[in-house]
Amino acid sequence: MTKDLLTKLRRHASSADTNGNANLARMLEEAAEEIERCHVRLEIDHVYRLGGSDEDDDYIRVNVPYEERMVVPDAVDARDMTISCMKKG
Repeated sequence: MTKDLLTKLRRHASSADTNGNANLARMLEEAAEEIERCHVRLEIDHVYRLGGSDEDDDYIRVNVPYEERMVVPDAVDARDMTISCMKKG
């Protein structure tokens, strides 16, 4: 997958690359939105990290840039690992 696919889809949807074809522009934008929705559902659009100071034990949400999302374990991988660990325990 191209690391900046969403950016390219949105750029083409809003540019002359669609040659004035409103349907193509709409389809490209919808494709970009669907990819983003799937990333949210798989929970690869963010990670949680411990706060910055030693006194802060709270987790903070950190957004993951699009180009780094494929290296973050997704929600399905996390669920499968949890099940595997529970079976071992």
